[in-house]
Parts: sequence; structure tokens; C-alpha cells
Amino acid sequence: MFFFIGSYTDTQNPFGLSVCSFDGNEITILNSIAVENASYIALSENRKNVYVVNENHTEEDKVTAFIFDDQNKQLTCINSVPSNGADPCYLSLSRTGAMAFVSNYSGGSLSVLNIDQLTGGVSNIQTLIHEVPKINSGILRSHIHSAITSPDGKFLLVADLGLDSIMVYKFDENNIREPLISDFHSLIKFSTGTGPRHILFSNDGCLLYVVGELDGSVHVLSWDSGQLSIIQSLKLMSEDYDERNSAADIQITPNGDFLYVSNRGDANQIIAFKIDKAFGTLRIIDRFSTGGIGPRNFAIDSDGKFMLVAHQNSHDVRVFQINNITGSINDVGLVLKINSPVCIKFI
Repeated sequence: MFFFIGSYTDTQNPFGLSVCSFDGNEITILNSIAVENASYIALSENRKNVYVVNENHTEEDKVTAFIFDDQNKQLTCINSVPSNGADPCYLSLSRTGAMAFVSNYSGGSLSVLNIDQLTGGVSNIQTLIHEVPKINSGILRSHIHSAITSPDGKFLLVADLGLDSIMVYKFDENNIREPLISDFHSLIKFSTGTGPRHILFSNDGCLLYVVGELDGSVHVLSWDSGQLSIIQSLKLMSEDYDERNSAADIQITPNGDFLYVSNRGDANQIIAFKIDKAFGTLRIIDRFSTGGIGPRNFAIDSDGKFMLVAHQNSHDVRVFQINNITGSINDVGLVLKINSPVCIKFI
């Protein structure tokens, strides 16, 4: 199997995007390309195009599109466009692959890009800025951390860590000028200090799972035609845990049996949950050390057998085997040393 790694870069380590192979026994970097701070990756459905955000901590940050030659595992840059906000940290595509959504964390803005269906190149269409007075009368500041379309493709859900909210916008892919209606369709507010970061629909599309970065939490929400309701909230750590949380990524196994959340901070763990197939609610299985520092993003292969964890601060990717009966994960002892990996996507 093959996968991409997105990394933060510096003058000594300029290679922000790498193509790797994994055969269950060995990880090998096949090709790396110099691109600045590729902190999140999105792939076209046919795997011929790769898109990355360039999180350079400036108002001139960009999104870059590549052609991917699957046979030779080579990447060729198509073009780059402004992300229209500082610190783009998340990137997703619409269901048809005709548009991309960029979450600008520091800029508090969401950008919609058009994807040329012939070349795979990107161009700017629309940018929305979350206005604090419309959402909260306090002094909170917008920090958009992720955005995904609903299973039917009619809505866009936007997680705003700074405003402790998820906004739901109506989305019309046929409107190439303004695909998003600027006033949100609905909004759900979490407790102050939750920090909703990454969001993920259940495999059947009826529920939304949300990870709270700041308070180390995971939430189960019902989804009904553009409306969200919280039905369960759990803390990732035990009640006597008094150290730092910094929850990051959330993933579900392909069979829909288990859900996992990464927690950085002082925990450096993957927390495993069993999903109740009848109600979608969660029951904690266990907390597993990742063996590294800063487990930011992780990925599960299409067979649900392996989990690859990217450690930003210990500069490595580690491999875990998933027990598809119990949901537990086991470190198999495979480690790939690479500078500041922060995103993994299986091809």
C-alpha cells in the first residue's frame, strides 16, 4: 500500500510532501518534493491529483495542486493560489471533486476553490469570514479548523475552534460564483473552551463525531437535514487527569466498529472507543501510548488492519496493528524518521 506524508519544513528540511510505501513489514520513502509546510492533504477520488495547504503563518499563505503519477510515484506541481487567510490548516473536497474548502485557522476565514476538471488546477471562488458579533457577543476570535460536506452534498459543516461552534452552510455546487450562502443555515454551540477541531460523519451518515481540542473531549451529534443536536459528550482522559490536553484527529475503522482520537499535550495517546451500532454512541475501550511526541494526524488503511500515526514533535511515523475484535492497537515496532510529519493520507 502507498500513502502521502505532509510535513512542516525549514531551510534544512525543505521536503514537505512525501510518497511512501508500506507492506506490513517496512516503510519506505519513495519520493519527496520541496513544498513549504504541507500541513494537510486532500486527494481527488481518482487519486490523480493531490492538494495541500501551505501553512506559512502569513496572510499570503497558499494552496498548491499537484498531478500524481501513480505508476512512477512522481508529483508535478500544477499551480498555487492564495488561501485568502493566514494559517490554512485543513483541506477537503466536495463530493464530486469540483470544489475544495480551505480552513484558515488564524485568518478565521473559509475559502472555496474551483478545481479544473481537465487540469486539476485550482482557482479562488468565494471566501467567508466568521464574524464574531453574529455568533457570540464576547471577545472570542474565530479559528476555523476544519470543514466537510454533508453526505448528501447539500451542506458544508465548519468547525470553529475559537468560537466553540459548528456552523452549517447551504452548499450549491452548481453556483460557481457563490456556492455557499453567506449566512449560516444553522449553528450548534459547545461549552466554552471545548475547541471543536476535526469533525467526521459516521459511516452511515446519520451522526457527526467531533473532537474537542482544548478540553480533550469527543462528542456524538445527530444529523438531520442541516440540523445538529448533541446526544453524547465524553472526556478523553480520566477524571483525575490534570495535565495538558491537545486533542487532534478523529478516525473510524472501515467496518464502523471503532472510533479513535489522538491526544497530544502531555498525554501522547490514541484513545479507542467502541461504537454502538444501534445508537452510534461511544464506549471507551482503552488509552494507548503512541510511543512518540505530538501525535497530530493518523490514518487507518482501507482494510482496517493498520494505523499510521504522525508525531510532529518526535519527528516520526509509527505503525500500529488494529485488533478488529477488541479495537485495541498494538505498536508493531516500525518507525519512519521524518521531519515534523503532521498529515497522513493513504492512496
